[in-house]
Amino acid sequence: MSEPCIKTESNSNPVEDAGQIIIEYEGFIRGVIRSLNTTHISEDDLFQDFYLALIAKPLPEDVRNMKSFLYKAIVNHLSTSFKRTRLYEKKINNFKNISDFEVNKIDSTSALLIEEDEMNKMFEIIKENTPKQKYEAISLRYREGYSIKEIAEKMGIKYTSVTRYISTGLRKVRRCMSDA
Repeated sequence: MSEPCIKTESNSNPVEDAGQIIIEYEGFIRGVIRSLNTTHISEDDLFQDFYLALIAKPLPEDVRNMKSFLYKAIVNHLSTSFKRTRLYEKKINNFKNISDFEVNKIDSTSALLIEEDEMNKMFEIIKENTPKQKYEAISLRYREGYSIKEIAEKMGIKYTSVTRYISTGLRKVRRCMSDA
């Protein structure tokens, strides 16, 4: 049984196309991610990362079986993501071994206060350099720990808007920090 194919026009908006796919196939995509995720990376993060990958590399013009295409795309994307994560963790561990540095080690109450102060300063920089809604989405995600779906409900906006706010907001903050 073949499902209808989604045709993308060469002049269409990749964000809208990816958003349409995410909305229509969210349950399927999440199910595949959930079944393949053998890491500590959250399902929401992998889902958002896949959404951004769909924007960066839009679908071919004529896909005959969308679920089959998405399954292969998710498998390839997760495989690459997991390799990248393992490589990053290996580099961190090598650095830790070479420099006798403990990752995520907190020695005392004063260290906790310093960490909290640094976190507050970072969120102030984000607040100063991003529009209100982008700051709110970033803060709810990374300071409060809400999922993308919860943020969308809390802010009264679409899921895809939340992911766009977070990705463009973080991109702007990275640019500001690299310019400093």
